[in-house]
Amino acid sequence: MNIKSRSKRKDLEKKLSPLKEKIVTHPLYDFMKEEDAVIVFMENHIFSVWDFQSLLKSLQSKLTCTGTPWHPTSDREARRLINEIVLDEESGRNPQGGYSSHFELYREAMIDAGANTSKIDKLIYEISQGADIRSNSNYLLPHNVERFVLHTFENIYQNNLIDLLSIFTYGREDIIPKMFSKLIKKFYEDNPSRWSKLNFYLNEHIECDDIRHGPMAKKILENICKDDAKKWHRAETASVNALTQRKLMWDNILKSIKKLRIVSKKYKSVSFA
Repeated sequence: MNIKSRSKRKDLEKKLSPLKEKIVTHPLYDFMKEEDAVIVFMENHIFSVWDFQSLLKSLQSKLTCTGTPWHPTSDREARRLINEIVLDEESGRNPQGGYSSHFELYREAMIDAGANTSKIDKLIYEISQGADIRSNSNYLLPHNVERFVLHTFENIYQNNLIDLLSIFTYGREDIIPKMFSKLIKKFYEDNPSRWSKLNFYLNEHIECDDIRHGPMAKKILENICKDDAKKWHRAETASVNALTQRKLMWDNILKSIKKLRIVSKKYKSVSFA
């Protein structure tokens, strides 16, 4: 059964490869050679970092018992693997000592870099007061990330395990190391105090996702789908939709960076005329 399920998983990854390549080679990376562009990226990407935590917790609630009275869930291996991922993501190492979620670490990196956290802070405050993310999306989410976040929460509320796990595995964990390896190295070398936390965050994700979390998530997906063609087809559909939303978000961020450059050039031409 393991051989069959692994073969099915590899077939899925071959099908996803062209779409993944579009994300890994997205022109967004070529435009992130200036610090202002990285700031725009961070101010948008933080929402993806946040909704990832919600996606992860939805999986934890599906694969483990998080309520009371407690009872053992059926898949012992999935229970172990998802709890290990939650531990890293929700209570990982902080470079200044102690522990923090990767979301909190990313927000700290934004502050060090000089990025604006007001939009994400407003979102966190409003949902802590009971605001519904879907009915208030125009108010709470920037245009660049709205569709991406709503797609995540639509799947969270639909609560299908294969969909959630596929989005997590191929829309998030599997693609993140390849994306992040393209970012930030030069800025950190030039100004380590400003970019050290972002550099730490990126390196943590490259290590966690590529070496541990990605393979763990794939293992859980194999165990759930086994050699069931219908389940693997569902996994493919969910994965394609997640990767498509990622690419659209990258397209939107790129447009914002291009607009920033146009405005900056106009400002310089006026200032030095």
